[in-house]
Amino acid sequence: MKDTCSAKYNQEASEQAYLLIQKQIQYYKSPNQSLKNASLARLDIIDSLEDPELRCQFNQQLNDIAEETRYQLLILDEEITREEITTYKLLYQDRMDQFRRTCSMSSKNSQSFLLIMNLIQQRCSKIAERIQCIYSYKTRCIGTKAYI
Repeated sequence: MKDTCSAKYNQEASEQAYLLIQKQIQYYKSPNQSLKNASLARLDIIDSLEDPELRCQFNQQLNDIAEETRYQLLILDEEITREEITTYKLLYQDRMDQFRRTCSMSSKNSQSFLLIMNLIQQRCSKIAERIQCIYSYKTRCIGTKAYI
């Protein structure tokens, strides 16, 4: 039963993480989240350039690279999380099937089997609710000073 609940926890956490990543991508794609206005770490070598136009050009390139990298990392994170969802969903289903087989073979009383399965389902539902609550909070924090 512990393995089943653990698999459900991982499944739900990866599903909620995927939703959070999608929100992050939307947030960072908005025009007001461009790194053009952000003060990235100043590089002494760029600051040492005497030509202000060249200095501005290098700073722009640095910002463009940082934005593209941020976006690519979020996309990569999204892909990895999507794979985790599939893996944990299959693991959870496998654990539940395994538990059903074990209980149905050892239980002479179908009433007790149904009760045990109902309790596991309730436990897994509570796990899902708690994780959804945590990720709901994280999603609401996107764009606030607490998030940044």
